Amino acid sequence: MSNKFSILIPIYQERKNIEILVNQISKYLRRKIFEIIVVDDNSSDGTKEILKLIKSKNKRFNYFIRNNSRRDLCKSVILGLSKTKYKNIVVMDGDLQHDPKYLPIICNI
Repeated sequence: MSNKFSILIPIYQERKNIEILVNQISKYLRRKIFEIIVVDDNSSDGTKEILKLIKSKNKRFNYFIRNNSRRDLCKSVILGLSKTKYKNIVVMDGDLQHDPKYLPIICNI
């Protein structure tokens, strides 16, 4: 198994959580080669501004906005899958429901 990972996070209205989540992922995977891909379902809570800020500070981070579409988790995941560059993909919730502390275990399988 390759040591390279794409962490895919579909989100909607996660302004309060996304920066915390990205920082935790970066902390727990610091010794791995990884990217974080966020697909936002056109949030209206200021999430886009937070995503821009994170991208300006984190070279392993990228995001995509699904504009002019009805919210759809499956379509967000499919878009994210098409944007990943690594074969090993972990999909996580953006609401901190999935604890990043388990990523080192998952990524060593």
